Amino acid sequence: MNKITQKTLSITLLITLCVGYIHGCVVSFTNDSPSQIFVVNLNNNEAYLIGKDTTRKKIGEEHTKAHCQVFTKKTPRARSFNLSYEFKQHTCADNGNPVLKLSDLEKRTGETKLFNIKSYNQAVAQNTPSESTSHHGCSACGGH
Repeated sequence: MNKITQKTLSITLLITLCVGYIHGCVVSFTNDSPSQIFVVNLNNNEAYLIGKDTTRKKIGEEHTKAHCQVFTKKTPRARSFNLSYEFKQHTCADNGNPVLKLSDLEKRTGETKLFNIKSYNQAVAQNTPSESTSHHGCSACGGH
């Protein structure tokens, strides 16, 4: 191999390795639900309101593993958001940035193997009194 071809091959290999590494920890998060969601990046405290039906948002930094909380609405017309999931990336993707959908968090499908995921849906539903329930006698809230 002549010097020019060898140098070109070396540069091409270096660029290929760098491009794959640059975006390995940036998460492309897709909201595939019928409601808006709210995502908070816990690494830098940035918050994103992500529209409904397959709106995608890139979240995170290229060299820092993602750590986010996802807040969802119980119904599309609800005014408040509830903490539903927290995900923390334990492995960056080998070939570009990982793509994560809200439904992946729910079903543990797609590239969720790269993340530790906590679900808050059941805990919130079990531990939070409904708006129509009286708080009197509730031991968790001090009877107020």
